[in-house]
Amino acid sequence: MKYSFSVLTALLLSVVTISAAQAATDHADLISLSTTGMTGAGSLDASKSLAANGWTLNYGSAGIYTSDESGQHKLPEVGDAAIPYIAVKANSSATYTLPSVATSFSFDWGTVDPGNDYNILTVTHADGTSYKITGSDILSLASTKGISLTPSSSSVFVTLADSLGIKSITLADNTGTNAFEASYFSTVPLPGALVLFGTGLGGLFFRRRVMGA
Repeated sequence: MKYSFSVLTALLLSVVTISAAQAATDHADLISLSTTGMTGAGSLDASKSLAANGWTLNYGSAGIYTSDESGQHKLPEVGDAAIPYIAVKANSSATYTLPSVATSFSFDWGTVDPGNDYNILTVTHADGTSYKITGSDILSLASTKGISLTPSSSSVFVTLADSLGIKSITLADNTGTNAFEASYFSTVPLPGALVLFGTGLGGLFFRRRVMGA
């Protein structure tokens, strides 16, 4: 069965539109949780290893630490001890821009806090669309999956599987306390074939416009 270019384009756009809507309203389906985490060469700490691998970090007033500071921030517990981690300070944020668009993003979410203001993770796609995940979302999801987490104490390894492609993540805290710790970042790049397909589709569309002019 043959389809015209306009039909194929409409089908593709409808799939992207449905996926974007799902990402914005049902992102729990994109999240998996683990209390064992990831260590070793496959993951990067919050410090220089990220920059060395092409990541860009806008710190804001966040800091990089290797140990606990009583009443301020706590080392995430899922990964290795004393690995550098980022702690987002009160009423601040930190944005990590990935070196390439990824279909999967994982990290150790330290001391998951309840509420919608302490831990706010914003996931941004390459096209600029985004969605937010809060500490309350993670605690609720953990409960439904039978994973026991103590609010403001337990850490959990979070993986986002997003077919739209993740370009950056922002860690934010909108309270008066230092409340968002993270480390052990890992990504799975968007397959090159999909990038080429998208580029090729754009080229075909442009060529069709020129020929039709």
